Amino acid sequence: MQQKIDKKEVWRYLGYRGGAQPDDETAQVIDECIGQVAAAAVPKYALAWVPVVFDQNEPDTLLLGDMRVASKNLCRHLQGCHEAAVFAATVGIGVDRLIKKAAVTGMARTAMLQAAGAAAVEAVCDDINGQIRLEAGRRGCLCKTRYSPGFGDFKLSHQPEVLGMLNAAKKAGITLTDGYLMIPSKSVTAVIGIYKEAVKDE
Repeated sequence: MQQKIDKKEVWRYLGYRGGAQPDDETAQVIDECIGQVAAAAVPKYALAWVPVVFDQNEPDTLLLGDMRVASKNLCRHLQGCHEAAVFAATVGIGVDRLIKKAAVTGMARTAMLQAAGAAAVEAVCDDINGQIRLEAGRRGCLCKTRYSPGFGDFKLSHQPEVLGMLNAAKKAGITLTDGYLMIPSKSVTAVIGIYKEAVKDE
């Protein structure tokens, strides 16, 4: 089954906003790129449910399972949460190869493939979010929106710990460069806070 990719989401990544749409010729090329990415994508993910414990002695510090994080932004976002679903998702290395091959021939098509790849991995994340919401509901809980390393002061340097706790290299084929960028590039890691009360989402 091919990966589902929202055409309008691809348009948005390409800068078409406020009701703007590509012309017919451009839209046809975008559709071709969406089809190529959908065919090349091999979605995979790794997921773990971990306790959230706020450090009472260190301000703006918490534990996600065994991972210690000093982040004012993440602490604020997870306020009221007792648990978190941590995941890593990707559409696979085939999409990277497709983009790399296109880069030799032209930047416009490369940009379209990049946008389609970004929309594809977002669709995978949306599917995972849905699974997490269902499981949280079975536990009588609600979910915060997802929050990723690199947002605010939640440092990218936590990526090795996040991928390590998920065993993401084995389960999803996701590894890191020395600069904490994920391979495949169309990959996402995220934390979703789980709470029992009607806590306001930041």
